This record gives sequence, C-alpha cells and structure tokens, in this order.
Amino acid sequence: MKKKLILINILIVSISLSVLLILSAIIINKLNSDDVNYRATNYLNLATSIYDGSNEEELLERITTVDENIRLTIIDTEGKVILDSSLDNIEESHLT
Repeated sequence: MKKKLILINILIVSISLSVLLILSAIIINKLNSDDVNYRATNYLNLATSIYDGSNEEELLERITTVDENIRLTIIDTEGKVILDSSLDNIEESHLT
C-alpha cells in the first residue's frame, strides 16, 4: 500500500511539473513575441515619421542611433532595394 501511494505521488508530481513546464514555455513565448511585435511597431513608426521618400541616409543614421543592431531595408514598389543597412551592394531585387 505504501509503495502504491509513493508511485501515485510521483506520478502526480511528474504530471504537475510537466504541465507547469509546458505552461511556462507558452507564457514565455507569448511575452517574447509581444515584445518583438511592440519593438518592431515602434521602429516602423519611427522610420515612417522620419522618412519622406528621399532622405534614406538621415533615416539610417537616426534609426541606428536608437539601436545599432537593427537592420533597415527600404524597397520600392518594383522590388528594387533603395537602402539596406547591412549590405554594401544593393543590386539585388527583393521580388525574385
């Protein structure tokens, strides 16, 4: 009888810990996703408030002042890369 109680307790604890681990992973993933979306929205709002269609270098300078690790790419409606903060050669098209 004592062994059966111990096994039941071990099973309950194992299931509880597994559920807790899964729920924690889901919550952490959601919080991280929300943070990434919030930051991306803020960067986009900042970029659209600065960029007027012709001041790419000013935009790049101001955005990288906020976060030097951010990659900024501006693409026109034909898919031509106008500005890419991480590439020197911007000859490739982003439509293909």
